[in-house]
Amino acid sequence: MVGVGNSNLTENIYNFLEKANIVKLSRNLINPYH
Repeated sequence: MVGVGNSNLTENIYNFLEKANIVKLSRNLINPYH
């Protein structure tokens, strides 16, 4: 990926989505029937 202005923002978005996914997965593991 090339882009000085966008790369950091895109990385932050991917990190955010990854964390959100992990939160969803952990919630599903803790409480699968919700």
